[in-house]
Formats: sequence, structure tokens, C-alpha cells
Amino acid sequence: MSTTGTVTVVATPLDEVNITLSPPISIPQRKMQHTHATFVRGLLNPGYFGLNSASDIPELIGTLEVPDIPFSCISVLKRYGEDDRTYKMFSRAKLDDDLLDQIFSSARKETIRINWAAYPHYEAPEEFAPIVLDGKQLYYVNTFESAASAMETGAVAAENVARLIISRLSLPKREAEPPYIKPFAEEEEEEGSRRRHVDL
Repeated sequence: MSTTGTVTVVATPLDEVNITLSPPISIPQRKMQHTHATFVRGLLNPGYFGLNSASDIPELIGTLEVPDIPFSCISVLKRYGEDDRTYKMFSRAKLDDDLLDQIFSSARKETIRINWAAYPHYEAPEEFAPIVLDGKQLYYVNTFESAASAMETGAVAAENVARLIISRLSLPKREAEPPYIKPFAEEEEEEGSRRRHVDL
């Protein structure tokens, strides 16, 4: 294999991005599980949770995923002051403004929504896309997500792809130069040249 060829690494799920490859590449169909992350700066409404005081609201609220409950969890992300906090919320669907106005007691200072393709729907037996998509130099990191999906496994998959690329390029090995160690006499000579005679 030539060492001058171009190497391309795809490090994003091809399931939900609009990328056209030429010639086209065929990979198994895979449906991603979406998690909606909503970040809100404000204060929670204790009445929404059946409580009398904001101090009674725990810093982490976890729920069952049932149709009657619109979110999976709410937690304090950052405290700016006693009456100023940022909360992180996870849900299976987008939380609209009317619902957020019920959950939060005061005017929301900031709201950020992220629709996140968190991980694939797993159905055994899983079909995996090839790591080398074109059989040449087009590599796909995210095929590993069909086995497990997390930041840690993504880092492992990326390292494995990097090692595979290096092994397939067959780069010539360079012999490391041995470290230069100064002889003791040379060190003494340098030390002596730095000494100065001073009359007191």
C-alpha cells in the first residue's frame, strides 16, 4: 500500500447526517435513540412538584419514563446565587415553553435545547458497518456504537482506528538515536569554566 495516499476518517454517526459519499457506501440501517437536553437558568416551581417551598426541592429529581411525566430527570447544573441556578433536564421529547413556565416559578433567564442522538436502538443480532468503508482508506469510527455507545468507548474506537491506519500504511521505521551522555571529565571541564576567582 502506498504511503502517499489520502486517509479519511468519519467520526460521526452516518445514520443522521447528510453526507454524500462517491462512490456510495452501503451500511446497515440503524435507528438512534434521541434524548432532549434542556438547560434552564431560573428557579423551579415548588407547587409543580406538590411542595410548599423551593428549599424542599432536591437537587436531583429522577422519574419513571411514563407518558404522564414529561421529563426523565432534573438536576442542578450550576449555582449563581440563592435565587439563581441553572438546571439540566433530560426528556424523550422536546419540552415546550408552556410546560417550562409551569415547572419554573420565575421568568426563565435563559433556555437552551439540544436534540441529542444519544445511542442506537439495540436489536440482537446487531449488524455492524465495516471499519474500512471502502476497503481502502475511508475509516469509520462510529461502527463501534452498535456494540456500546459512550464517550469512553468512542475514545477506544478512535484509538483502534488510528492504530489500524498506522499498521496499514506500513511506514518505514526510524531507528532512534542513542541519547548523548557527557563524559564525567567533560562535565568537570564545563563546571570549571564557570568558576571565577574573587578576591575578598
